[in-house]
Amino acid sequence: MLRVLHLIQKRTKISLIKILNALKTHGPLHIRGLSRVIDINPLTVSTLIKRYERFFDIDVREVIPGFGTKIVSLKNQNTTIEDIERDIELRKSIRNSTHG
Repeated sequence: MLRVLHLIQKRTKISLIKILNALKTHGPLHIRGLSRVIDINPLTVSTLIKRYERFFDIDVREVIPGFGTKIVSLKNQNTTIEDIERDIELRKSIRNSTHG
């Protein structure tokens, strides 16, 4: 289990925990609103949501013609950081077994 804890860098893990907690507490939020709630740069939030998108629903809504905003929610309200770490470990082991 110790190996799994090092798959995500500490700062990334903290940011993901903040994102998970904010979405559980506030419900769906747009990227900028989420970044304000957790006090993390919107680009960082957007990058993390994209990188771990299998855990998030992303709904692009057109606010004004030609301009959309991304509304983010959890696919599963019970998702934890441990779920994300297990998923990374599983994908890594599958990748290693197909390459070796």
